[in-house]
Amino acid sequence: MIRVAFLLNFNSKSWLGGTNLIKNLIHCIKRFSNNKIEPVLIVRKSLSVKDAKQFKNIKLIKTEIFDKDLLSRIILKVEILIFGRSKKIDSFLKKKM
Repeated sequence: MIRVAFLLNFNSKSWLGGTNLIKNLIHCIKRFSNNKIEPVLIVRKSLSVKDAKQFKNIKLIKTEIFDKDLLSRIILKVEILIFGRSKKIDSFLKKKM
């Protein structure tokens, strides 16, 4: 089985379209992959229980990487823009996936 991770590192209330897109992608994967693909959702540690209930029957991995202060989040985004990846996110994914 292949594991595919989706990042939900934004406020789901302020960008409902992004949340719906991810929910629909996960629904399609579960319905049409014949259990060959396991979707995993990587979310903020501060994700509320109410928001987590939207993604029932999906493995959630909570992390503090996206809950940092504004400066840390900006540095993370700049690192991704310049290098195309983030060492923090890469090491996190290697541990958890």
